Amino acid sequence: MTIQDSTSSLSSSSTSSTSTSTPLLTEASSDSTTTTSPLLSSSSFDQPNTAPIPPDNATSGSGSNSYNGVGNGISNGYGIAYDTIDSSGSCKSESSINGDIEFLAQQGYKLVRVYDIDCNIGLVVSAAAANGMKVFTGINGIGNVVSDLGTLIRMINGNWASIHTINIGNEVVNDGGSAAAVIAAIGTARGLLSAAGFTGSVVTVDTFNQHEANPTLCAASDYCAANCHAFFDANIAASGAGSFVSQQASTIVGKSGKPVIITESGWPYNGSANGDAVPSLDNQRIAISSLLSAFSSDPDRLILFQGFDASYKNPGALGVEQYFGIYESDHDNRPL
Repeated sequence: MTIQDSTSSLSSSSTSSTSTSTPLLTEASSDSTTTTSPLLSSSSFDQPNTAPIPPDNATSGSGSNSYNGVGNGISNGYGIAYDTIDSSGSCKSESSINGDIEFLAQQGYKLVRVYDIDCNIGLVVSAAAANGMKVFTGINGIGNVVSDLGTLIRMINGNWASIHTINIGNEVVNDGGSAAAVIAAIGTARGLLSAAGFTGSVVTVDTFNQHEANPTLCAASDYCAANCHAFFDANIAASGAGSFVSQQASTIVGKSGKPVIITESGWPYNGSANGDAVPSLDNQRIAISSLLSAFSSDPDRLILFQGFDASYKNPGALGVEQYFGIYESDHDNRPL
């Protein structure tokens, strides 16, 4: 995830979505009314779409992350981002991954997004398959596409039925790379993936503003995959998160003519305020509820960021990067 606003790309970034520095494997890399998402209605993976979003009846906790959950049963078809790195900066164990993915599936999530190849993504794929989930995975950088994608293919080990999407690059243009280089990398990747037996979606992920400024990114992808965090727009309070993100998605649809999946959107519960965007437990609850409501008719178009805290990260300019976790690491949560 990289800090961005609705008009421009900023240079500061977190360490999650871009390549991490952990040597884990050998090759890495103002309030507004909530509206219904105007996105295209076709479904990109199977899930029910009937469960109501429960009433807003939670109370916030105090201190360090005493409440940051969205509760059982409300994530009816939505996706969730998941970090395979633990608080020490090491890869999570197989048992930890299995427990986390089982818990997320029990919350109703149908898609899990994971990042890059620092850790064995195959463990997530297996756990997701065992719990009826699909996986969105890929490589963050495009500097070593053949090698990195080869590593990912070996990790997946032919279990393509569980793979929803492969991303080639995460916020590469937002981090200063060229759209042309990303498009070339996608072309290389398509050949490699096809030869390996993958017939699903191939995309590049970038921030919403970069998709708006560089429509060729969507044109080269099977759909538009956009990260969009309302928190990084200083004019948006937590209650406006859903309508903000939905509007950005609608703008991309209008420019590209393609479906859009919001591949990251969340709200931190700790750190420094960004104008009207204030991190707190209450505001995280409000923002997540707003996002779920805005995408309630298209839950498969939203991947929430993120399942659990990423305390290994650099806190970033606003001190928020470690505090986007919706659930406690011990799987404790309270209903909205």
